Amino acid sequence: FWAAAHLPEGKEADGWFSFAIRELVKEVSFQFHAEGSNFEASTSYHRLSAEMVVYATALYIGREERDANHDMLSRIPEDYLRRFQKMPQFTLNATLSSGLVAQIGDNDSGRFFKLFPVEENLLDHRHLVAAFNGLLDRSDFGAFAKGFEAETELIHQLARKEGIVPGDASSARVKDWVVYPEFGLYHRQKGVLDVIVRCGPVGQKGNGGHAHNDQLSFELSVEGVSLIVDPGTYLYTPLPEQRNLFRSTDMHNTMVVDGKEQNAWEPGPAGLFQMKERSNARVIQFDQKTFVGEHNGFGATVRRILNLKEDRLEGTDECDLPGQKSIYFHLAPGSRVQLYPPGEVEVNLDGVFVKLTSKDGRWEMENGFVSKAYGEKEPAPVLVLKSTSKSVTWKIQNRTRS
Repeated sequence: FWAAAHLPEGKEADGWFSFAIRELVKEVSFQFHAEGSNFEASTSYHRLSAEMVVYATALYIGREERDANHDMLSRIPEDYLRRFQKMPQFTLNATLSSGLVAQIGDNDSGRFFKLFPVEENLLDHRHLVAAFNGLLDRSDFGAFAKGFEAETELIHQLARKEGIVPGDASSARVKDWVVYPEFGLYHRQKGVLDVIVRCGPVGQKGNGGHAHNDQLSFELSVEGVSLIVDPGTYLYTPLPEQRNLFRSTDMHNTMVVDGKEQNAWEPGPAGLFQMKERSNARVIQFDQKTFVGEHNGFGATVRRILNLKEDRLEGTDECDLPGQKSIYFHLAPGSRVQLYPPGEVEVNLDGVFVKLTSKDGRWEMENGFVSKAYGEKEPAPVLVLKSTSKSVTWKIQNRTRS
């Protein structure tokens, strides 16, 4: 597509271009849900794929704008345009108040086009929204992606025109939550707390090649600081055991029962990019006060109930299976932890203090890792709430900055 858009017009180049636009339209319909999210069950692969879409779309429009008699925009299918308009909205809504996207699913640091060859925070996806805004020209996208105007202008110039008339992408908000059921992402901000919950399919039409065992896991930002985070991906094939570790259930902020996995994968190389769906996660309720989700990955129902208030997040995890229940809370690198037996923990990061409490189990601290980019990992503390009860209640309370 890229080559054909820049070569002189002729039978061969025009054939490439026609083939490429047909495939682009087909793949957008296949790989992006109607809600605008990507089918990989990965926020980072959404970024990579959507980058390909926005640059190709701009080239498609711009190539034919050289001829004033063409109106390429009118020849783009309406379904394509609807999904296109919602792709950047998903990224905006998958971003916490810290400015970082929730790291759901695999992250191989893939980029289609990087305008500036400088070090970047690979969990900052504002550049993608800025690029789309070169065709959509929305004030909310411009405000969100402030500082990335170069991407906006590049897309604008590639398209050689004023832009696509923006559509209504506000339908993702329901009952104070921003919801993406086809992807499995639920986002709500209240007061100084900002939470994103994962509950949905494994992606890739059931193959799960870039999904993790992260059902009912969440990320939490407090006062604009990402405090409870997803540990990421780290590596693929170079270290298969690390690949499997980072996508395992206990590497996510959710309940584990006796070391069980939510979904299984085949042993050996064949299973590194495949995960069999058995959790069948589903949302039971979400409203102004409460989120309730379930999965069946352990052979019995696991239910998580979350209540988000202005200064605290209250959770209850339920499962009737006997055995050891371990509820994981992966903290951001640099977090300082103080245990106060028997049921209280204090965490401090960048001057933000939170207190974690529970009357149903004991807190333990483990050494873990967080990977923010492919091939990189750094030490980070992990809090584990352990109990043999069928119902475990816990609370995360914000405290005043020091």
